[in-house]
Amino acid sequence: INAAGEVAFKMIENFRRLRRVAHDHQKRGVAKRLRLQFLLLVRPGRIKVGGRDTEARLELKDLYGAIEEAKADVLGVYTLAVLANKKTVPLSVVQPLPWTYLAGLFRAARFGAADAHGLGVVIQANYLLEKGAIEVTPNGRFRPVLAQFGAGIKSLAHDLLMLEAEGSYTGAQELVKRYGAVKPAMAKVLESLHDVPVDVEPVFAIESGAK
Repeated sequence: INAAGEVAFKMIENFRRLRRVAHDHQKRGVAKRLRLQFLLLVRPGRIKVGGRDTEARLELKDLYGAIEEAKADVLGVYTLAVLANKKTVPLSVVQPLPWTYLAGLFRAARFGAADAHGLGVVIQANYLLEKGAIEVTPNGRFRPVLAQFGAGIKSLAHDLLMLEAEGSYTGAQELVKRYGAVKPAMAKVLESLHDVPVDVEPVFAIESGAK
């Protein structure tokens, strides 16, 4: 897991990108270990729709991937916050969470809305902007609004979970229609990242005696 965390951090939190996304005095809030922790904390699967047994993925059809990716991101954040409130994990572990989560959105957003994870993070960003949980600064950077962040995450988690629990394809379509387009503020930041690799290809050392 530690090795995987280092790779995930290189893909998601490299600081050349972060300097262009985060508000200046908040860059220190991004934590690489925390990014891995909330990714690992994550599903209505089997559900009933109209009295019949089915699965969320079957009901949400082509939109399931985007909804599931968004739900996994948001539930990871929400679950860590709940664990901190219950003192299961130290508060210090989740204090950088809003900044770490926000910076991480910009990696998958670069895959584009045609990609499930790309669409999922665009939905998250637009939803949280609308709820006032994140904002765009006058210089075009993004930052969390701490007074609203927890409530925004909780609301988004509820809406995504209910879509899967109810198997509502119509609801998923409405969510994508409302929040699934890249807005100018995000497009401008993404354009500024054109010289930063979208992903990395890790190369693992092999012991010389191994076959």
